[in-house]
Amino acid sequence: MKPTQTQSSGYLLCFGLYPSPFLCCADESGYLAEQNKARLGEVSVGKNCIRFRKLEDLNLKVVLELVQRAAKLGAKWFSSTAPGPA
Repeated sequence: MKPTQTQSSGYLLCFGLYPSPFLCCADESGYLAEQNKARLGEVSVGKNCIRFRKLEDLNLKVVLELVQRAAKLGAKWFSSTAPGPA
């Protein structure tokens, strides 16, 4: 399912033994994590979940880039949906 508008949030969940950061952000092309799967390293990627066993398996430079992109998209989305003056 493709998102209908830009959405952004992020959080870290840990299930079992391995960390699973979630980059819940999408733009007009789809989910950021899913779009950048090949660049993230030796990881398993869902639409917005990034699963890895060792920190060395994850390309932190790409993760930082995606988090920054998500923050910009989120700020843009929240400013466009904020209610105006009463």
